[in-house]
Amino acid sequence: MMVFLRVALLGSAAQLQRGLGLEPPSEASDGFFGPKRWRIRTLAIAGTWIALLAYSVLLAPGKSPDERVADQALIQQIFTTPFDGSVNPLFCCIFNMLGIWPMIYAATLLPGADRQSPAPALPFVAGSFFLGAFALSPYLALRENRSVAGQSGEIDWATANILENRLTAVVLLAFAAYLALFAVGNGAIGGFSPSEALSGFMPVFGSSLTAHVSSLDFMVLWMLFGPVLLEDGRRR
Repeated sequence: MMVFLRVALLGSAAQLQRGLGLEPPSEASDGFFGPKRWRIRTLAIAGTWIALLAYSVLLAPGKSPDERVADQALIQQIFTTPFDGSVNPLFCCIFNMLGIWPMIYAATLLPGADRQSPAPALPFVAGSFFLGAFALSPYLALRENRSVAGQSGEIDWATANILENRLTAVVLLAFAAYLALFAVGNGAIGGFSPSEALSGFMPVFGSSLTAHVSSLDFMVLWMLFGPVLLEDGRRR
């Protein structure tokens, strides 16, 4: 788990460093949004997507008959009683964050996306609500850089009034903060027991296919968001 987390942190930090122009001039000459850098980004995201698929299908734990039964019980609990203590708080946080990440990506990818080629954003963003990075990564790899912000008249009603609404941002931020406090408090808001939450999470991560793949999905979505955020800020 810690290895995957370090990779996600390093990947995200490297992308932000390059995007903010903090790398050496010799490496930044092409520019973060230049054609050469964009091709490297495409190959990196495509490779990450293939690796995530292959690992989830071939190497992820939780595929024995007993583990599958336990996994089914975990899925039922996370959908019916996620906050009553029957589910590890850290996994509960990660799983619910997989509903917040697609909203964040939608708010940054959909405005003006109808003018972007070669693939439409909406099907991939919609798919990310169910499949996370498995559905979104191909679009992130194929999409072209947008340097011009969409005009208000070009943005559809749902994007303008829901995704770009400040109330939506406040609700998402509040829910994310609640999940973070729930996780670090090991199920007790106001507490601080991250080590207990992590120690309880590791056995679940090592034996449950759902918990394992969901955690990797969360880290990939986190790692790939850097260029999206930088491009969105650059256009605005």
